[in-house]
Amino acid sequence: MYRRLQGLLWGSLVADSHALGVHWIYDQERIRKEYGLIEELLPPGTKYHPGKVAGDFTHYGDQTMWLLQSLDQNKGWNRDRFYLEWKVKMGKYEGYHDHASHETYDAMMTAGGFSAGSMSTELGGAVRIAPLLFYYYNDPNCLTYVEEETAMTHRSQKIVDAAQFLARVVMMVVDGVQPVDAIEKALTDLPKNNTIAPLITKGLQASSQQANDVIKHFGQTCDIAHALPSSIYLIQCFEESYALALEANAMAGGDSAARGMFVGMVLGAYHGIDGIPKDWIKSLRAKESIEKIMGGKKITRA
Repeated sequence: MYRRLQGLLWGSLVADSHALGVHWIYDQERIRKEYGLIEELLPPGTKYHPGKVAGDFTHYGDQTMWLLQSLDQNKGWNRDRFYLEWKVKMGKYEGYHDHASHETYDAMMTAGGFSAGSMSTELGGAVRIAPLLFYYYNDPNCLTYVEEETAMTHRSQKIVDAAQFLARVVMMVVDGVQPVDAIEKALTDLPKNNTIAPLITKGLQASSQQANDVIKHFGQTCDIAHALPSSIYLIQCFEESYALALEANAMAGGDSAARGMFVGMVLGAYHGIDGIPKDWIKSLRAKESIEKIMGGKKITRA
């Protein structure tokens, strides 16, 4: 079980770095011609990630690392402490500032206490939770922590629901449930008329093996209406291979980082750390920092 816990954390972060090279390139033909099959971690091919090099993270992965470091330094989740840490880090951050980060940071600078995040519906707000699941996957407070971390920057109910749905799926997969079965079970457990349920169903019903066509049809953007069904589709289509799922995700273009972190977390938990290409892990520039934090975390549940 511990290797699955390792897999969910590494799987999420590696997926973000794997997407960096073509992140926000929407032209699928350009990706195919310029990059071929993306089988390694690459430097960014757009202007959106200045100063980044191969093995770095996008802004999603960077914020996930902030959470991992906070859990390590504070010996667990501390919402108010992370609020302050996030504000300081974002104020100095030289990476990409998306709309949700801008809006959240501005609110933090004017609010006297914990302020609500943006109403952004970008899936990226729901996929930074791997550190919380690594620390708390079977803790009764885990879903509460997931909601608090997500709502800090993304208070849209759709995004909070997506984060908690993802958490439920990953926790089942860590316990040995196959990914698609876990998705279907978590879907049936959603309240009636839940707004993300149709998006999950849409992804499950896509049967084509042509990932580029499916994701282009669903939409390549970061909005949950496009990115969530695309992520579900990639999991059900490539359930048996972490690497193939992430390669198909990158080749499909658009916001491959948010989709990748969602898919990577689930399939990383399913296949465990041994199912993630060793060269991809080795190429992460934050590899030693992650290993140090994971090595210092006392695991009492596996």
